[in-house]
Amino acid sequence: MNVIFMDETIVSLCPIDLRKRVRRQEGKRLEKRNLVPRITHEAGGVKYWGCISWNGPGPLVEIKGTLDGALYGQILEENIPEVVQNLNTQSPYLIEDNTKLHKILDVKVIKQRLSMKDLDLPANSPDMNVIETVWSLWKSRILERSPQRLEELRRIATQEWHQISVEDIRNNIKSMSDRIKAVISSRGKNTKY
Repeated sequence: MNVIFMDETIVSLCPIDLRKRVRRQEGKRLEKRNLVPRITHEAGGVKYWGCISWNGPGPLVEIKGTLDGALYGQILEENIPEVVQNLNTQSPYLIEDNTKLHKILDVKVIKQRLSMKDLDLPANSPDMNVIETVWSLWKSRILERSPQRLEELRRIATQEWHQISVEDIRNNIKSMSDRIKAVISSRGKNTKY
């Protein structure tokens, strides 16, 4: 209940995994019933930092430009005090992926100043960071609304982030003991989470 799950993600206008694959009979490839209309829209995406805790979602912050230690530290300094106050997480533990960016000295100093305690995870451990599942839920809701322009994507992303319920988050956090057991039994390999 006193853990903040944090991460960065990208939301794209045209996700790569939307391709439809069908099996067509030989010689009937270009029949109208076998074609999917092409939708043209702006390309690109938006990168975000976000966090969640037992008490709900924290702020959603758009990352403009390259995320480096200085920008990451700034994001933490500007947002964590609000998260601690609004989500009632005093001296919180922190779960984030184990990228170099999260471990550099300047960022560690900022985390100490903000009274955050790192719970180190192995590299590439999405099974242990509940926000990955919340990102997936959030992205599918954005995708359902089919934004066509970057500004529309930004607006929908923000709306959908604020629609994530405390119950959605708590159900995922409650799965932590099962996640830990699954990672142990798979000896650190992929799990169903």
